[in-house]
Order: sequence, then structure tokens, then C-alpha cells
Amino acid sequence: MNKNDNYILGLDIGCSKIMAAICKIDFNNDLDFCGIGSSITAGMKKGKVKNFEEFFASVEKAIKRAAEYNGGIIPQRVITNIPLAGVEFLNVSGKITKDTTTEITYRDRNECLRQAKTKINFKTKRVMHLIPIGYSVDGIPVDTLDSQVGRELEIDVLAVLGDVENISLVTQVLGKLDLKLKGIVYDALSQGEVLLSDQQRQKGCYLFNFGGRFCEVSF
Repeated sequence: MNKNDNYILGLDIGCSKIMAAICKIDFNNDLDFCGIGSSITAGMKKGKVKNFEEFFASVEKAIKRAAEYNGGIIPQRVITNIPLAGVEFLNVSGKITKDTTTEITYRDRNECLRQAKTKINFKTKRVMHLIPIGYSVDGIPVDTLDSQVGRELEIDVLAVLGDVENISLVTQVLGKLDLKLKGIVYDALSQGEVLLSDQQRQKGCYLFNFGGRFCEVSF
């Protein structure tokens, strides 16, 4: 497989089909689509990988088909979703108290999220996303942390958890293909970024994804 650091590979692993998209990153960090390939999903049952070799062959086929449109170039870096079995959601919160009343910083935010993450204790799960859904500064709810000043910060968080075994098997597949996993994305989040406007995100709406086996509904 040929590698090129200016390219990135995206995988969408579904229960009935696997899609691979190769994109080139330009000087403005924008993405240009260079190739798309697909294959029938094999080796998976009810959203869980059951046969490694069959699953591996399906992923490899989708990637190679995408590379046919890109001069055989296959990126080394990969961003992917994971099979849906075992994906869970958990509401947690993180809280910090500073020594003095000062401006709330990005570092304060990250420490609050780290505190929230320590409350998640699942041996069979791995955190894919920590999504802030509410902020409070000195006990007062705020819409944003921009220009906020206070001593106490609390963040309500929605944690998206993935199945450790599925993540491990996907990582092994990519390793066998000499590819590097750069990120795992819950597919409803990526779909929302592409399909929804800023106004729709602010007001709230339902997003439906009708798959071959699962129907996802996100709000």
C-alpha cells in the first residue's frame, strides 16, 4: 500500500455495508474527495464482529476500491466509526473549584471534563466522546464559557461509550493493513455536522439514520 501524509481515509462500518472515502487535505485544511469504495459487510452479526478474517476482508476490499479512484494511493491515517453493538450513553458531570475568582480558561474546561471522565468506570467500555451539554459558573447556568469569570465551574457531560472488544478488533484490522487509527467517531455526530445547520443544532431536531439492521434516532 502506498502512503501519503496529505491524505486521510474515512471508514463507515455498517452492519450491511462498509464505505471507505479517501480525501486529500489542502493548504487550508479543507478536504477534497478523491475516491469512494464500498463492500458488503461480512463477519459481523447484530453489530458485533464475530469472524475476524471475514470482517478484515470486507474492510480491505472497500479501501482498495476507493484507492482505485486515487491512483492506488491509500492514506496511512484513518478515522472510523465502530459497529453499533455495545454503544452506550451516560450522563456525568465534572466540577472544579479554583483558589481565586478568575477568568474561566480552556484549561479549566479540560480539567472539568477530565474530572467527569474519572466517574466512568466500565471495564468493557471505552470513552469515544465527552460532549458538554450544560455549564454552570459559581452555581449559575450559562450558555457559553466565553468571557466568563468565576471560582467554581461545573460541566454536565454526555459520554458516548464504545464496546472495547469491537474497538480492539477494528484497531487490529487497521494494524494488519499497516494503517494508523487517528480517531473514532460516533456516526450520528459526524452526520449531524454534515447534515444539520447551525440553527437546527441550536433549536434541536431529530436525526434519523436507517441502516441495514439498525435504525438510529438522535436528538
